[in-house]
Amino acid sequence: MEIGDFTGNTKTYVFETVKPFNFSSLHVAVSNFDGAPISVSYKAEIGGSVETNESKTYAAGQTFIRDYSYVAK
Repeated sequence: MEIGDFTGNTKTYVFETVKPFNFSSLHVAVSNFDGAPISVSYKAEIGGSVETNESKTYAAGQTFIRDYSYVAK
């Protein structure tokens, strides 16, 4: 995947693998420079169990950055 793969009006991205990863990470960054609020939701499942499930709305001028790390179970 490349950086340009995550721009535009895409609403949902799903990453799935049939071979377990030994580890993984998720970097979420949202910047709402101006305009209407932006709603963002993301979920990470490991072995069928939800590890992270977030849903937030960011007003104009807000920035959010968070890193998550996951290990295989």
